[in-house]
Amino acid sequence: MKYRTKRRAVLAGLATAGVLASLGATAAPSSAQPLKPEPTVPSTAKVVPGLKGVSAAKDVHTGRPSGRFQALASQDGFCDVGDLCLYYLYSPTYGSGYDTAHNDQYLWDNHFIFAGAGRGSIVANNAEAYWNRDPSAYAYVCTGINYTGNCGWLAPNSFGNLNSTYADNVESLYWGNSAN
Repeated sequence: MKYRTKRRAVLAGLATAGVLASLGATAAPSSAQPLKPEPTVPSTAKVVPGLKGVSAAKDVHTGRPSGRFQALASQDGFCDVGDLCLYYLYSPTYGSGYDTAHNDQYLWDNHFIFAGAGRGSIVANNAEAYWNRDPSAYAYVCTGINYTGNCGWLAPNSFGNLNSTYADNVESLYWGNSAN
């Protein structure tokens, strides 16, 4: 239902800057950096050594996705090497995208900036697909602000759709190597 509602909003042109501005901003999080959660690994899960939690991906592919993808710096409208890109729609359509090479504890103040369906929409609770362009770092997406809720990983050099736990439910993200 949420997916259909989102698509109708795009088709009706409701995701414009004027509409977003009329919604107002939510309160910013405190300036204190919270600790990253320590996701638990189910005993039956097969994981890579040193990896925490479970995969947030519904499907995983390596290489470069087909379609119109742009590739250069964080939050510049291009999905560069070293970026995690979140997309408004499931593949193969993807829609607009958001790119970042940094930890972000609060995606409610970020917007999809690539051309396509959903451009201008808030990233939090609207991402359905991803592309982790970092060659070696796992990216973690969390269902709550400040790295809370369910946190799942996205493998380096992979792309695909987010699984049902994370699709339209990501509110923060961080990099597994903590250098970002």
